[in-house]
Amino acid sequence: ATGTGAALSMRAGELGRPGIVTLEGGTAVAAKTAICLGDSTVAGHFILNTTQNQLDAYWIVRPRTTIASADLEVITLGFGHEWTLTGDLLNGVYVRFAPATDTFWTLVCANGGVRSTSPGTTVPALNTWAKLGIRITYPAGVPTAQLLVDGGVQGSAITTNFPAAAVGFGCKIDGNGGTESLLDVDATSVLQAA
Repeated sequence: ATGTGAALSMRAGELGRPGIVTLEGGTAVAAKTAICLGDSTVAGHFILNTTQNQLDAYWIVRPRTTIASADLEVITLGFGHEWTLTGDLLNGVYVRFAPATDTFWTLVCANGGVRSTSPGTTVPALNTWAKLGIRITYPAGVPTAQLLVDGGVQGSAITTNFPAAAVGFGCKIDGNGGTESLLDVDATSVLQAA
């Protein structure tokens, strides 16, 4: 967590959700809080642009307090390589909500700052849990990413701009200098098909 107001905390459990972590975006421009395995200075754990078995990654999250563009720069969930920085990842395959540019939960593939995006059809809602996922497959040896929201496929598959380097796994929320934005994270998983 970096920047005024940015913090990571535990919340009391709720029915069916025994452990919840809250990421606080902070009240300063360029504030952010992230949880990750691998970052911009440590080799990541997944290489996504080579033929391998299907990967399904999921997060169960709930945005709270505000998701206005004046307050929230971006929510990011997925595979990435710049978890220690504020703003959009330069390398990764991730689900994003950036209220200044996105209306829906959006799938992004980024390689060296060049991005391909595919918006879903679900608008992020305050105080509402969402199960967000990415399915990565390799038909004919071509890496392909698909957005999953609450168990259903949304948007178009992306086959371009997969990151060339190994990437870490994580999530983060960035502040934008307004009212603090909060993101509750209930669970996350990565599954590999046999």
